[in-house]
Amino acid sequence: MSSPTIAPPVRYRRSLAGPVVLIALGVLFLLMTTNVISGRQFFRLFADFWPLLLVLWGVVKLVEHYQAKREDAIAPGIGVGGGMLMFFVVVAGLAASSARHWNFNAMREELEIDGTPLAAVFGEEYNFDDEVVQDLPAGSSLKVVSDRGSIAVNVWDQNKVRVVGHKRLYADSQKAADEKSAKTKPQITSEGTTVLVSANTNAVGESGVRTDLEVFVPRALAVEISTRKGDVNLLGREGDVKVNNQRGDVSIENVTGNTSVRMDRGSLRLGKISGNVQVEGTVDNTEVADVGGTVQMNVNGDFFGSISLSKIAKAVTLRSERTEIDFAKIEGELRMESDDLRASQVLGPVRVVTRSKDIHLNDVTGDVKVENDNGEVELQPAAKLPLGNFEISNKRGSIMLTLPPRANFQILAKTDHGEVESDFEQLKTIDPEEEGQASTISGTVGNGASKVQLNSEYGNIEVKKVAPPEVASKEL
Repeated sequence: MSSPTIAPPVRYRRSLAGPVVLIALGVLFLLMTTNVISGRQFFRLFADFWPLLLVLWGVVKLVEHYQAKREDAIAPGIGVGGGMLMFFVVVAGLAASSARHWNFNAMREELEIDGTPLAAVFGEEYNFDDEVVQDLPAGSSLKVVSDRGSIAVNVWDQNKVRVVGHKRLYADSQKAADEKSAKTKPQITSEGTTVLVSANTNAVGESGVRTDLEVFVPRALAVEISTRKGDVNLLGREGDVKVNNQRGDVSIENVTGNTSVRMDRGSLRLGKISGNVQVEGTVDNTEVADVGGTVQMNVNGDFFGSISLSKIAKAVTLRSERTEIDFAKIEGELRMESDDLRASQVLGPVRVVTRSKDIHLNDVTGDVKVENDNGEVELQPAAKLPLGNFEISNKRGSIMLTLPPRANFQILAKTDHGEVESDFEQLKTIDPEEEGQASTISGTVGNGASKVQLNSEYGNIEVKKVAPPEVASKEL
């Protein structure tokens, strides 16, 4: 009896496709790390030619298939590891091809990723300085325009405009950087009586050129500034100033004339402005001081940063999504945060309409009207007599009114869910024990010249006397 024939064991060949693709990728990375090619060139090569890796993979697999067939072996499949590598190559390649058409220079400017490893994608950084000087025609005004970069307007004693540009750009080589720099020098042109200074950063398209401008002009020159991204600093003008800045801080000081500022993001500082001030847009932290005219602020949305207004000679108007403020004059200071408003030495008529703020008004002269919700209200008028008329409405929060001992007023105060308290013996207070009845303060002190109305839905109401100076000093 013959023994059964034993079939030879099946041979499996190991695939070389994965290692070949890894070697190709490794060579590209090696060329980049040894500075044979730049990061940008590596990205472009991969974005444009990554399908060749799949072609190379397919060629290797085809060769392996015929080789295995000749040797009567089983050709290797893709396997889990090979599938994962192929998936990575396809996803990374598609993403790179799509991103190939993005404006990375503009993205770098917006994301501000200078100094990070991604900066290599945009080339090397180069710096240049430019200077342009031109005579000013009689009766001219100045307009400065920049797409990216700060603008500083300074004073000098010559009847000329001098522009110094500090430029930063990205390029693959010194030659390419020199070509970009030559095309993006600051320019001075005239449009009628307007002298136009342009940073000229877009002369080569959205290529990541940023130029910080220093502009020197005579003091008696009206100035208009427009920039998309960059800080604005202006000092010393005898003429109107107008600024339009989409992103960046603005600082203006010592201006004889009116000042108008339009912002979309950034902090604002204004000081020693003889004329009127107008602010629009979206502003972060704001400081305005020593203004001889009116101040008007119209803010998109709400005030999210801190606001400080001091020594405003004429009317003050603040408008936002949830806040309306009007003062006739600010001799002291107004400070406002997102949840707190404090003002001292202000003249009325005063009007404050807001919500979710604690309001503290001290040393106020004139009429006062306050509407608040979800915050306490404290009002202490100036000791100067006669007093103004006071009307305070607070839905959810306490009300405290502090008056001079010799004040003349008549009052009606009411809270639906709270207690009342008064330091004036002439006034009648009612705190009912039964629920559903309002607590009230009513009556007349002196000749009742001033009218006081206090209303709270949920909160206590207190009417206090200002402590005499000797008592206050002892308490201190």
